[in-house]
Amino acid sequence: MADISDPAFQALRQSIHDTPSLHERLFNLTDPDDFIAAVRQLASIQGYDLKEEDVRQSMHTGRKAWIERTRT
Repeated sequence: MADISDPAFQALRQSIHDTPSLHERLFNLTDPDDFIAAVRQLASIQGYDLKEEDVRQSMHTGRKAWIERTRT
């Protein structure tokens, strides 16, 4: 499993956040499997080998952080 704090992984995340069209495309995906496939495809284009479990773990971590943020 990739380390989500890895600089390459963080660069991918930043690239998605900094590119409105990519961010919107991913945001509009409602099926988790479609989202995972799209993220993996973007990672591959950027030369990063991202496994399905890596994306799922990142989604879980992000969801958990969001829930904790909204509780305060």
